[in-house]
Amino acid sequence: MSEVDRLLASLPDAVIGVRPDLTVFLWNGAAEALTGRSATRALERLLPECLGSEARLIRHLSETVRLAEFGSQLRFEDIPADVVQRAKDSIADTIATIIFGRGLPWRASAGRSMRSRCPLSWLTPCVGCRGARGRRCS
Repeated sequence: MSEVDRLLASLPDAVIGVRPDLTVFLWNGAAEALTGRSATRALERLLPECLGSEARLIRHLSETVRLAEFGSQLRFEDIPADVVQRAKDSIADTIATIIFGRGLPWRASAGRSMRSRCPLSWLTPCVGCRGARGRRCS
């Protein structure tokens, strides 16, 4: 099982992959729990067939599709300058916080706590845990 497969399997949220013809190609454990349908019964079937009368899921899916379509058509030039600047500031603040916090004494205990609770600790190597290859990065 690849790291991506393990990641998808461990997510608490339902992840359903659908081809343009609405055939299901991905159905994780949370999708099974949410719908009551096993991945074996969902894969390679049409999504509406898998969801049955789950109108709220179909409504959510249509909202997700609309958002994905919007995102796929969005060009950087279309984003207002103040929104771009705010995003840059937010990213810079996050990086500065990570760099500054790296040397603080609580970092080690926060890393231990995260590793003990988080099945995805390989995604957060800079908090003091071991990265995807098992090497300590800090």
